[in-house]
Amino acid sequence: RRIEVQIIGDARGSIWVAGVCDCTLRMGSRAVLAESPSPALPVAQERFLREAALRIGKRLNYRGAGTVVFR
Repeated sequence: RRIEVQIIGDARGSIWVAGVCDCTLRMGSRAVLAESPSPALPVAQERFLREAALRIGKRLNYRGAGTVVFR
């Protein structure tokens, strides 16, 4: 599976999760279908990925909108 977590960071160091998408169905390097929420992702696992993306964003002092990809 390819799960993408969109994050947004501001100049004050706050990070938010904007969404979680399952982008597993791909043709080459392009997503053909993105589903949100992922029907194959248990709630506990989605929560874990959201928290992991937040930690990554905070650790990097991330600013702007971006995507954390989990494979």
